[in-house]
Amino acid sequence: MNRIIAKSKMSMYLIVVGAGKIGENLIRLALERRCNVTLVDKNPAKCEEITKSYDVIAIQGDATQEKILEEANANEADGLITTLHEDAANLLIASLAKNLGIKKIASVISQSESKPMFIEKKVKPVDDPTILTAKLLYDAVCRPLIQEFMPLGEKAEIFRVKIDKNSRLVGRKLKEFTIFQKKALVVAVERDDRLIIPSGDSEIHAGDALTLITMRGQTDKIVGVLST
Repeated sequence: MNRIIAKSKMSMYLIVVGAGKIGENLIRLALERRCNVTLVDKNPAKCEEITKSYDVIAIQGDATQEKILEEANANEADGLITTLHEDAANLLIASLAKNLGIKKIASVISQSESKPMFIEKKVKPVDDPTILTAKLLYDAVCRPLIQEFMPLGEKAEIFRVKIDKNSRLVGRKLKEFTIFQKKALVVAVERDDRLIIPSGDSEIHAGDALTLITMRGQTDKIVGVLST
């Protein structure tokens, strides 16, 4: 028997699949933004825990079965986000949600190779944050000069690095370095409390924090130039 989901005209009705850390944080965020939320999870204990902590409906069941999504009134949903660890299960759930008329769908993905399949289905893929955390921890030890790092799609990377007083860049202009014309683009310079949008004539000072965009796989080479 289908549950009746009360939805005000001003709120969004969101189905969240998976009650792990990502799912629970997502529920909290959605409620803060006044969304109506239904959780779908196989674990009855987790469903009970979530309903005791948050004002949501929880349906205990396997979201890869269409009848479970129908029980969640998928035909009334504005969006669905699936947060399971298995890409195959997430893709199946997203496909079922599409068939049931949900237009806005996003999914966590664990393997980058899976991304094209989600994009083909017009599902927004988001990298598993545990993978991003692992990369950040690796950078903290193995690439200590990089303060922040993030991939941009499949072909580019953006990162932030602070210029040491011994760097060869100190006191020189960006246009003096061929690497900034062919391999990387400096998009911002932070100096004291100022944010500078640089040009080729911009001179770099010790202590500057540079934000750069480069092609994927070039970051370590760029950092090598900045640090010598």
